[in-house]
Amino acid sequence: MAVFDDISKALKGIMLDNDFSLPVIYENAFDEAQPIGTAFLAIFQLPAQPTQATLGDAGCDLHTGIFQIDINYPSGEGMALLVQKADEINAVIKSGATFTNNGLNVRINNVGISRLVVSDGLATINITIEYNSFSTRV
Repeated sequence: MAVFDDISKALKGIMLDNDFSLPVIYENAFDEAQPIGTAFLAIFQLPAQPTQATLGDAGCDLHTGIFQIDINYPSGEGMALLVQKADEINAVIKSGATFTNNGLNVRINNVGISRLVVSDGLATINITIEYNSFSTRV
């Protein structure tokens, strides 16, 4: 079982399976040609260190982390578009939802947004999605 890869693919699969009407830029795949002044989403996975959920070499590990989606719009357009996009994403990625890849379930614990940050002509809010997944050691 490829636990780390399955968690990553389950989270990225959410973005592939849903049309949020904006281009998605994946971590370590930023397009240098992304035009300034256009809206886009950028995603990041920030895993925490796994912990033992049960003992023994055939036990279970708990994987936790944050899946972050940055919503980016041109600055000077206010906050409404960013918050509406956050609500659209939260309708799919919501607390209690489960996403699966290769039989491994990833459960969403909670979803929140950050304050607005304006930099380099972009207005950005971050959606912070806390997740967990249990894997059996094989």
